[in-house]
Amino acid sequence: WFGFASNMRVADADERKLATSSAKTFAKSISADDAKDTNDGGDSALASLDVRTECVGFGVMFADDACFFLQIVNGPATRTCIEHLIRTSMMCAYHAQRVIHAMCDASIVVDASTVRMMDCRVDAWLIAPDVAHDGGIDDVVRVMSNQDDGNAGDADESWSANALACFRRDLTRTREACVQGTARLERAGVTVARSVESRVAVALGTLQFVGVGFDRPTATRMRADASERLDALKQRARAAIGMDINLSSARQVGDVLYDTLKLPLPSATASKGVKTNHRTTKDDVLASLAEKGHEFPKIVLEHRSTLKERAMCDGYARFANDGRIRTEWNNTKTATGRLSSSNPNIQQVSNASKGVKLREAFVPRTGRVFLAADYSQIELRCLAHVCGDARLISLLNRASDCGGDVFVAIWNAGKGYPLDAPCDKHTRDLAKRTAYAIVYGQHVNGLAEKLNIPREQANEYFVAFHQAFPAVKQWINATVRRAEQQGAVVLPMSGRHRALPNINSPQFGERAEAQRQAVNSVIQGTAADMMKCCMLRWASAIGAGAFSSDIEPGSIDGSRVQLVAQIHDELLFEVDEDYVDVVAAAVRACMERAMTL
Repeated sequence: WFGFASNMRVADADERKLATSSAKTFAKSISADDAKDTNDGGDSALASLDVRTECVGFGVMFADDACFFLQIVNGPATRTCIEHLIRTSMMCAYHAQRVIHAMCDASIVVDASTVRMMDCRVDAWLIAPDVAHDGGIDDVVRVMSNQDDGNAGDADESWSANALACFRRDLTRTREACVQGTARLERAGVTVARSVESRVAVALGTLQFVGVGFDRPTATRMRADASERLDALKQRARAAIGMDINLSSARQVGDVLYDTLKLPLPSATASKGVKTNHRTTKDDVLASLAEKGHEFPKIVLEHRSTLKERAMCDGYARFANDGRIRTEWNNTKTATGRLSSSNPNIQQVSNASKGVKLREAFVPRTGRVFLAADYSQIELRCLAHVCGDARLISLLNRASDCGGDVFVAIWNAGKGYPLDAPCDKHTRDLAKRTAYAIVYGQHVNGLAEKLNIPREQANEYFVAFHQAFPAVKQWINATVRRAEQQGAVVLPMSGRHRALPNINSPQFGERAEAQRQAVNSVIQGTAADMMKCCMLRWASAIGAGAFSSDIEPGSIDGSRVQLVAQIHDELLFEVDEDYVDVVAAAVRACMERAMTL
């Protein structure tokens, strides 16, 4: 072993340097011994040396300060002990998700619906949601006590000198942080949110362990196809502009757009707080130019999308070591509470209709199929719920019951046309982007920049929307006023808080951003709360623990189905082919009744 770390701390630069140096020294010694035996200079030993990180055990501290280190090498004894603890005890942890994942890796049976675990990292995020708190227990201690307790830097208790002593110290600090978190969150009135978020952390640990199947040959084929398309796009660009350029260079693309082709410059918004760049080559600007019939901007957009696709093929393949991708699910990296993922970012892979085809490389196990369940316009529905606009609610219900395009109906409502009057794709896109600009808390200036249109035109879209759905504007104004008074925004369903220190700033830009965050936090946060409740309902359906009265624990055979990913507003399941209908009905119940809108 060349160094030690834990879920409660991140190895610092000196420790990583020491571990690397120790590994190299060890490799040289092995190489020297091997050279004596094989006469090949030790090259074979260097080539076969496998340096990796793995879990060696679990630290457990009880309320009476008794502390034990349960080594994985002990196998059955360690598994039996930990399985008993997670069945019978309330546990405290930093980064519960990582702990649960390590347990699953050690073949410890974990039922996410029954585990009771407080996560001080989640507590810190509930207190200060604009920070991820993933730098170790030191981050959490600072949040709970508003200062560093000084223990992190004790020279006589360094990890390189006494790893177990430091491990025990961090266990103590984790337990104390959970106690402090309990008191602070009870005073803030977010104990329900704490219970939900802690359970979600456990569920994410099991989800991370399961992973999703990934077919490397498919990714390799797709990468080769992407390379061919990139070459073809270069040829198309040469034919369109009469010269060779680097399509990845924003400067060269801008020179061709505005100097060679003399295309119109993006509209400048002179309003304070809005960035303007007449030489911009942002995707939104290129898309606007492409919609007007210009070929070169379309080629550049295709090139960017294809380049991204090829890079994703390479990146994802690196993480599929055993035929499955086990992304790191992040439940504290967004202030709104939406889940994100990294290593790799699986949220980039939605569906082929959005231009990224890598999802074709996701494969279920033999005898199983994928089942995808997606919330439809969930954020728009959350907006309708919180503002109570009768017309918007009716329009969404009409789309659900009778079909039809929600955004076409929104456009027609704003224009005073019959709701089912036809409109072209471009007009529908304007309606959608305007609606979501409002959902995300954008102002008129933000929409103008996003659509590359004059401010006056963007204002017309806003005015039309608010005239059609007046309760939306009233709710936005009330939400901003309340945030100005309280210095924070509170989510209506879960009670989660988000401080907005700049909501009364004299600086227009800071104040406008805080207002946007106030509106966006409620809408996206409510949608995130709904998805998390849905996931916990599912955990109950396949487990032994109760979460909601209308879900019978163990009603679904968990050996025949697994939740493998949560992508935006979608849950992806891997299910036995002959069990799809049963699972589909259960998933529908979990999703539709997660919250009452």
